[in-house]
Amino acid sequence: MFNLYNCNSKLVIDLKMPIIKVYNSTEKYKKIAIYSKNNNELTGRGLRTDITKKRISFVKKNLESLNIFFQNIIDVGCGDGSFLNEINKMSNKAFGIIPTEEELTKLREIFKKKITKKIEFYLGKSNKIPIKDNSVDLILCNCVLHGVGFNIDVFRDSLREFNRVQKNKGILYIGELPQFNEMKNRNYGTSFFKYTIWVLKNRGIKILIKTVIDYLKSLFGSSIYVIQPTNMFYIKKNNLLETIKDYNYKCIHIFDSSNNKKLTLSSSEVTSNRLDYIFVKINNK
Repeated sequence: MFNLYNCNSKLVIDLKMPIIKVYNSTEKYKKIAIYSKNNNELTGRGLRTDITKKRISFVKKNLESLNIFFQNIIDVGCGDGSFLNEINKMSNKAFGIIPTEEELTKLREIFKKKITKKIEFYLGKSNKIPIKDNSVDLILCNCVLHGVGFNIDVFRDSLREFNRVQKNKGILYIGELPQFNEMKNRNYGTSFFKYTIWVLKNRGIKILIKTVIDYLKSLFGSSIYVIQPTNMFYIKKNNLLETIKDYNYKCIHIFDSSNNKKLTLSSSEVTSNRLDYIFVKINNK
């Protein structure tokens, strides 16, 4: 049994087994929501719940340092809702924005058992948020804007949309945005065979064995293995700080995403790859 579906004008055969080729991050997480039993995979971190917890602690600490209680919060690309489950405590109301019906269904199942009624989930994307103008105190967008399918145009559209929905003097938190191309020299496309060759050359035999085992678990078991292209969006710190001005935001803090070390805004070169940025929206001209 198999289904045929169209993805970005490319025909994909979706075998009734959880080894899936996709061509953008939206399709990736849609398929994860359908097939995976592990909710943490919706965060993009696979089984590494420890990394998710560490990142939540960093974001929460950085937001708490602002000493602001927000009337409302939106988490754009909210994954499994784990970030929102924590930072909603800083607000009266919290909204999670997610791009596919499948993820929305999964999130509502996850949060159905939770006591809080402060959190709601809606369909939307970073460049199309179903929230009225000038209404949001805090926008969180963590580990989203670099995904496959993003480019400078989509990135700018997202910043424009953030500006539209956010109140003046509101806070925009963009987390885990890469400065450099993490996929450089990874020319294996969506070929698992080419990927294994790259792993052997660059990661060694132990990681290769683990990769093959994970693949076989998906082939014969209940886990999921997603293969996607190796293009991604990234932007240097100084370029971002110039770009963000076009959308009436001012950067107030920068942190190294890996260890939460606070970085100097004026530093000409930051060698850390993924960075967290906190911006404040200034009055529209």
